[in-house]
Amino acid sequence: MINDEKERSGRLTKILLALAFLTLIIIIVALFYRSNSSKEDSSSAVEEIHETTEEFNTVVEESAPYSPTANADMQSEINALHREIAQLRQEVQQLKGNKSTTSSKTQTNEANLQSTTVTPNNTTTRTKPTEQTPVKQKQETAFNPNDVTLAKYSHDWVQPNATVAFQNNTNRTITQITGRIIYYDMQGNMLDYQDFSKPINIEPEMVKSISLKGYGHHESYSYYQSDHRNSMPGRQYKVRFELKSYKTQ
Repeated sequence: MINDEKERSGRLTKILLALAFLTLIIIIVALFYRSNSSKEDSSSAVEEIHETTEEFNTVVEESAPYSPTANADMQSEINALHREIAQLRQEVQQLKGNKSTTSSKTQTNEANLQSTTVTPNNTTTRTKPTEQTPVKQKQETAFNPNDVTLAKYSHDWVQPNATVAFQNNTNRTITQITGRIIYYDMQGNMLDYQDFSKPINIEPEMVKSISLKGYGHHESYSYYQSDHRNSMPGRQYKVRFELKSYKTQ
């Protein structure tokens, strides 16, 4: 009888030592893995706690048949150890869940950073100016009205056209003349005028003749210095030349 009591006491002592040792291991493992931020390490900690707890349950279950008359205090301590182990499990699970959430947020933030296009401030975008087609503007060149003068005028009453000679008073070759011929009667009254623009080639200080329509051919008019119709002495006229513009080489 006494031997049985001693044997029970020895087994209970072993159980208490095993429980104390397991509890110490669980607390150390939980504290270590609580400070570790790795998801893989947290999973290993949970598995290790599970394995340790299962070993503890196995020891208790194997020892239980040999101590059916264990006192209430011993049973209370065992139940308290069970509660502590369950609480440690819960804390480890929460720690694992928090780390999973943190890892998920970190991945989401990294994805957002990768998908965000950052535009530096104070950046000036230089745009190539649109090339504009140059517009040709008409430029009026100032000239002396005496650069081209009337050298000779001839128109017989039988000819429809008059011969007009112009003198180039410039030092450049003139290639075109634009001007006006004004017609007057012998009393100086204006009869008509004719505007013209003719290509011509007059070298500097030279004279060149062109053909223009004569005034009043159908009415037997003639230039007063040319042949005129004797039966119509009043059909004579004078002219005056006005230079409008000219072109040179």
